[in-house]
Amino acid sequence: MLHFASASFGSVFPAVQPSCVVWFLFFLLCSVQGKAQVEETTTAEQLENFFRDSEQASESDVQQFLERLEDLRAHPLDLNTCTPEDLQDLRLFSPLQMANFFAYRAELGPFLSDLEIQAVPGWEVGDVRQLLLYATTSKTLEQRNTRLQDGLIEGRNELLLRYGRPVPPNYGDQVTEGRASAIALRYRHTFDNRLRFGFTAEKDPGEAFFKGSNRRGFDFYSVHFFGQNVGKRLKTIALGDYSVRLGQGVLIQTGFAPGKSAETATVARGGRKLNQYSAFGENFFFRGAAATVALSRRWELTAIYSNRLKDGNVLTNQDTSDQEDPERAFSSLQTSGLHRTPSEVADEKAVREQVVAGALTWQHRQGHIGFNSMYTRYGASWQPDPQPYRLYVFQGRQLAAASV
Repeated sequence: MLHFASASFGSVFPAVQPSCVVWFLFFLLCSVQGKAQVEETTTAEQLENFFRDSEQASESDVQQFLERLEDLRAHPLDLNTCTPEDLQDLRLFSPLQMANFFAYRAELGPFLSDLEIQAVPGWEVGDVRQLLLYATTSKTLEQRNTRLQDGLIEGRNELLLRYGRPVPPNYGDQVTEGRASAIALRYRHTFDNRLRFGFTAEKDPGEAFFKGSNRRGFDFYSVHFFGQNVGKRLKTIALGDYSVRLGQGVLIQTGFAPGKSAETATVARGGRKLNQYSAFGENFFFRGAAATVALSRRWELTAIYSNRLKDGNVLTNQDTSDQEDPERAFSSLQTSGLHRTPSEVADEKAVREQVVAGALTWQHRQGHIGFNSMYTRYGASWQPDPQPYRLYVFQGRQLAAASV
């Protein structure tokens, strides 16, 4: 992603000597270069922490993480109103540092300036410098008074077009519908970290493009609309495609979230309950609607509904023992997102998945208690191949789970 900045100098300084201009530009370039080096060092450290905490992170996970950092540079967090999830998203600070930060703010009130952060126990000057790349203790009056609905027009627009061709092709000698080219298109609109919406389209190498099984163009389409702090009661709303984390990621985890590692003291998976989904991955997201509502000062309710078609290996009539509907059964769900060969195309969107979930949370200054539940129903019966290690695996159409 390229960013261009411009500045003009004219009649404001008519008597400035050329030598002064040269020295001014020299110090300006030095300051910009110094800030860029700090940003690069901080981003490198964040990526190192990101991969350290999870070796299973995909390209889509990294992409979303870097985009989040870019958004925060353009629209910094307000440290007087941010939540623990906001700081955790930065992947820079330990759980003890974050606990001290919020305990200090709760006891002494809002921060009066950026320099006051150094008074928080456990925070060093280097930590404050890294934090201030993405946050501030005060936002401008214009930002605070801007209505969320104005963000439908105002804000930042991004258009990404990506093309690639693997050499040699990643599908070997298999017969595919399309050519060995990958095309990705994404549009995003963001406003003050409160509003995001856009669409995504993508085809992988070997997939058809405006022909075969994809006569409408791309193999994968995605649309998202996400709002935070929408109103006094409505805290979050997600429409279209979105990601979910409930029960510390044990009950539901559709995106990346770091857990315990060799260098951290935390054992809980962190992150927001709801978040927008704008990556190119075709599997680990929900499609429907979700919202978080504040019932009172301490209680909040999150409701989730998802209804989408997923790739699955559908069995024939002879391979299933489901007497209620012997014509519909599948042995596994496919997660590659590839639809290049006849067998892959046959598995595409073969199984409907519906999910209803909810979370009731009691918030406290030093923690929270959550009550979570989830109900999943498939349009066909899940009948995995009988193997010793699958003795207690889920089978059937419906699955319910809960956690505290």
